Amino acid sequence: MERNKFQRALSAAWPRVLAIGILLAIWQVLVIAGVRSPGDARLPGPGDAISEIGYLTHIGVLLPALVQTLERAAIGYVLALVLGTLVGLAVVTTSGEPVGVVTDVRHHGQDLLVIQPAGPRRDGLLVPFVAAIVPEIDVKAGRLVIDPPPGLLDPENHGPF
Repeated sequence: MERNKFQRALSAAWPRVLAIGILLAIWQVLVIAGVRSPGDARLPGPGDAISEIGYLTHIGVLLPALVQTLERAAIGYVLALVLGTLVGLAVVTTSGEPVGVVTDVRHHGQDLLVIQPAGPRRDGLLVPFVAAIVPEIDVKAGRLVIDPPPGLLDPENHGPF
């Protein structure tokens, strides 16, 4: 009975162990071949990496660093999700006047909404994505409300891009 359980566990585990072994072997071959990172840094071998992981765990640095990395990844994912959701929303002013449709979100130090204006105007508008100018986003209704400061929507203040 015990031998049967062991055989089942072994037959279930061996493909995974083999896959890990193959990956480690490929990694070591790349190290021996002298492969370097894009920054021209030497690729560490599997033994070096495992040793460093053990050291960082021992001094208590690894877990906080992993938590911080996962937090940053989650924040980045949520931001990308929110900003990507904005594309396609109709844009209206706080008084209900149609402005256009969000076609892109640009990241130039300050997030900028690219709005394709409604009407005859062909060039797009760049609107800073800040709470003072974008007080309301209603994804279900498919609209984004802006409260533009004077001159922001004037055609002579925007050039084609």
